[in-house]
Amino acid sequence: MVPLRAEPTDRSEQVSQLLFGDVVSVLEMSDDEKWLRIQHVFDGYVGWIDLLQLAAISEEEYLRLQRHPAPVVANLCHFLHNNRRRIPVTIGCSLPFYEHGKLYLAGEHYHFQGEIYDTQYPKSRGFVMQAARQLLHAPYQWGGRSPFGIDCSGFVQLVFKMAGYRLLRDAYQQAEQGHMLDGLSQAEPGDIAFFERNKRIVHVGILLEDRKIIHARGCVRIDLLDNTGILDIQTQTYSHRLSHISRIVST
Repeated sequence: MVPLRAEPTDRSEQVSQLLFGDVVSVLEMSDDEKWLRIQHVFDGYVGWIDLLQLAAISEEEYLRLQRHPAPVVANLCHFLHNNRRRIPVTIGCSLPFYEHGKLYLAGEHYHFQGEIYDTQYPKSRGFVMQAARQLLHAPYQWGGRSPFGIDCSGFVQLVFKMAGYRLLRDAYQQAEQGHMLDGLSQAEPGDIAFFERNKRIVHVGILLEDRKIIHARGCVRIDLLDNTGILDIQTQTYSHRLSHISRIVST
């Protein structure tokens, strides 16, 4: 997990993260030539990353990855390895040019003996709920996108990435995607609920069965949902006010 920062310094806020196999385009270099301002190809997010934490790929490789989306890691944590190195990868990391336990990236070949999700074929809402539960109890981290630290929109984006859907990075951006439903009465498990404060979208989560919601607040957790908002199971108080519900997966 590589931090994507608001400014070209290690002291700057982490606004998102890049995972192994993520593809970016370079927009500019910092004056000290130690940082690159990049745009994440998957969701268009822009930020600064340490120059030493990227590897260059050819234009041909880039175009192939756009035509054939890479599968993603299905294990909570696993390893890639070759004769020179061993790299930890977490659930949702992309595996470029993967085939029969092997993959290729930036001039190196790796072995991977773990499980994968094929993202070329979008999955059902049942899969979405299954993938979401794999991240239960992952700690909250602002800008995080992994089981070792994740924020509310990063959680929703990662779950839907595993299911073969491309969502934007922040909750207010995700709120513009999919088909907006006419209230909670139309909602089904696997839909996405958005929450507001002062007319701004500030939180997001995924609906489960029995009017429950899984979301990242302190950690990835399950609470209750009604027309008012999220009801904290432990304190029996409302933590977020419901704005609307959207549907990404139709089946």
